[in-house]
Amino acid sequence: MCKPRVVMLMILTSLVGMFLAVPGMVPVDVLVLGNLGIALVAGSGAVVNHLID
Repeated sequence: MCKPRVVMLMILTSLVGMFLAVPGMVPVDVLVLGNLGIALVAGSGAVVNHLID
């Protein structure tokens, strides 16, 4: 229900954006927690969309 391929694409896009946004290395806590939050929100949004459809 949570469309894992779409969530993985969103995580990949956020990783690229995070690495392009800072001149050095992205802090590990921001990298892990940010992508975890993005994955959870994307998955829950897909579930809500599936329930509405």
